[in-house]
Amino acid sequence: MHRLIPVLSLGLLPLTALAETYGGVEFPDGAVSFADAVIDFSPSINGSGNPCCQYIDPLKALGEPELSTTDFSVSLGEGGTLTLAFTDNLLTGSGDDAEDLWVFEVGTLVESLFLEISADGLNWFALGQISGAVSGVDIDAFGFGPEDAFSFVKLRDDPTQTGTNGPQLGADIDAVGAISTTPADFLTPVAEEIHTAVEVRWASLAGQFYIVEASDSTGGPWSRVHGPVIGSGDTLQFFDSTLDRPRQFYRVMRTTD
Repeated sequence: MHRLIPVLSLGLLPLTALAETYGGVEFPDGAVSFADAVIDFSPSINGSGNPCCQYIDPLKALGEPELSTTDFSVSLGEGGTLTLAFTDNLLTGSGDDAEDLWVFEVGTLVESLFLEISADGLNWFALGQISGAVSGVDIDAFGFGPEDAFSFVKLRDDPTQTGTNGPQLGADIDAVGAISTTPADFLTPVAEEIHTAVEVRWASLAGQFYIVEASDSTGGPWSRVHGPVIGSGDTLQFFDSTLDRPRQFYRVMRTTD
């Protein structure tokens, strides 16, 4: 059974950048440095390794880190993945060997995870494994530089390091921030074309499942492009590339199957 859900369209407002230090790491652009949207959350790779309860709200990974308790983080589950997006600024290389991308992983256990980055949400580049806690990675070491810009970051829990019981499993993500950035409004024309995408947002009910469907016509046919994802009671988001697609319509459906 599917139910159509109203979609919210929200604009971005310009932010003033002020340098701030979080967990001993200075971010020259302050709060603007952190991921802004959840693209996908797929906790666990099997039914026995799923987190639950207050630990499965992916929106807790957005914005500045709380750095206090795991109540302000989202658990990835055993081998689970979380994909986030930068919308007001984009991750770039720095041109040197300094760490450009930082992940704030919290909790009593320090749990490692794997990182990938993408410019368009379709083509991904692996950055290897980080050790957990507050960890940074130099994307220049992988052949990128200040001329490269990335919107998306995917985090995947290392399934070999955790058990399969309890509500809180896998790496616990508090925030993801970029030291080296470029404002999204000031990309070159070529980069703007590469990063062409649409954001779909909708109000969710906790425990309900949703899918996003797309069509080149308001009359369909409709095809699934995202989900199912579980509602958290807050606004959910989905980014979809519109490159080479001049016209596209979207709808969000609540589903029980």
